[in-house]
Amino acid sequence: MARASDEPKARSPLEEARATLYAAPLEEFVDLRGRLAADLRGRGDKELAKSVLALRKPNGPAWGLNQLVRQQREGRAVDREP
Repeated sequence: MARASDEPKARSPLEEARATLYAAPLEEFVDLRGRLAADLRGRGDKELAKSVLALRKPNGPAWGLNQLVRQQREGRAVDREP
């Protein structure tokens, strides 16, 4: 029997948007954030759109570390440049 802690938690819509944004290439962050917010506004979720627009673009080193962690979680090999 699976314990409750073994089952994945459902993500909130904001967590989903955050995961999408921070997984994207850094140069696409601002445009993608705007598109996600526009889509949410179009669906009538103005508060969530406002929250998505408040997500800050990471600096380069923070984005790179985030990508490493994502790759390791997914079990992918990490590319290392010399």
